Amino acid sequence: GVKILEVVLSGEKVVGIKIIENGDEEPTILEVDMVVVSAGIRPRDELAKGCGLELGGRGGIKVDSGLRTADPSIYAIGECASIGGNFAYGLWAPGVEQAEVVVKNFVDGPGSAEYSSSDLSTKLKLLGVDVASFGSHNDFFFKRWFDDKDPEVISLECSNPLTGSYRKLCFNADGTKLMGGLLVGDAKDYTKLLQLSKKDDLGDLDPESLTYQRPPPEDGGAAPVDGGDGTGLADDDLVCTCIGLSKADVVKAITEKEATTVPLLKKANKVGTGCGGCVTPVGAVPKILAATLKKLGKTGPVGICAHFPYSRKELFHIVKIKKLKSFPDALSEVGKGNGCEICKPILASILCGLWNELILDEGRDEIQDTNDKYLGNIQKTGTYSVIPRCAGGDISPQELEDFARIAKKYGLWTKITGAQRMGMFGAERHQLPAIWKELAD
Repeated sequence: GVKILEVVLSGEKVVGIKIIENGDEEPTILEVDMVVVSAGIRPRDELAKGCGLELGGRGGIKVDSGLRTADPSIYAIGECASIGGNFAYGLWAPGVEQAEVVVKNFVDGPGSAEYSSSDLSTKLKLLGVDVASFGSHNDFFFKRWFDDKDPEVISLECSNPLTGSYRKLCFNADGTKLMGGLLVGDAKDYTKLLQLSKKDDLGDLDPESLTYQRPPPEDGGAAPVDGGDGTGLADDDLVCTCIGLSKADVVKAITEKEATTVPLLKKANKVGTGCGGCVTPVGAVPKILAATLKKLGKTGPVGICAHFPYSRKELFHIVKIKKLKSFPDALSEVGKGNGCEICKPILASILCGLWNELILDEGRDEIQDTNDKYLGNIQKTGTYSVIPRCAGGDISPQELEDFARIAKKYGLWTKITGAQRMGMFGAERHQLPAIWKELAD
């Protein structure tokens, strides 16, 4: 291991980092132009500590293989849980796996299920850039197989300045197995590469074609892995990494449970109920759904939802031409039923854009998205975040002082968001008008 002693400055500019490796007596200076801090997560264990529960060595609530804390009547899962007191996961998928273990222990009794570890492979979007890392085993991360120091692991790299993308794939010494990889800028192959890393060999592929994204040699007559449905996915390819569902699982739900829409698929097998990336318009699930319905000779639903068989653009023109002024008018003219959480905000936006009437007037306030109705972003806790607009990122010292004063006054916690905006969090709904009034004044 390496210990960082200090950041070396020249004036106000970073020029290096003073480090010392285990076993060395004298530190060395690593010359750098920039320091990037990757801080990770910090488990929130204050409540457990106050209750006298045992904590992990690096924070978090220590749990056993059954996810029980030092008090056998209390369980902990997710980012606050320190597995065996040694490691806390900061990802969604491990939390889902841990929840399944706890539920089984609740239903069938303590000791019915055990949790050992989870795959650390993940795909994220950082400041608008797709990044991903995956490994055939967690040793890829813990033993740092990706740093080119293990003679049994060979890596290939590809950088494309035109697309702003980079990929590094690691293989075993004879190039017959994918051990893991890093993707930056273009992570669309993440799912396929992750699944390939779990297999014993590369099949008909080779390291060069995977790294440089070229067709493997002499593959002209090879049958497509997707069976010809155009999805580019084999049946055993993982589609939803959060829940752990393959393409075959999704197809089975469509054919056997008649889950012919994404909402029905979510109810049928929970696909897309984690991070939701697989059910976005560019995700794998809509492609599988369309291909499977076509194969069955069925057509998928049209329109924004079951109540309006029109696209948003079509609804806009209909409302404009017919001069519809309310949601009930739109339902009676071109829709059916009572509406839902999908069509109500869409119609609210169309009505507001066309007629420029106050969105919170009686009748219109009931169809607004929650965030629009209460002028704040609702969080999982039921409280709201307030994120003021800073045009062009400009903010005066006085505005900074006002931001801090208001946050202190209402007991809000603050942070710089992933979009690099200042945010106040934890506001109760009844506080929002007063907070916005003070910000505006």
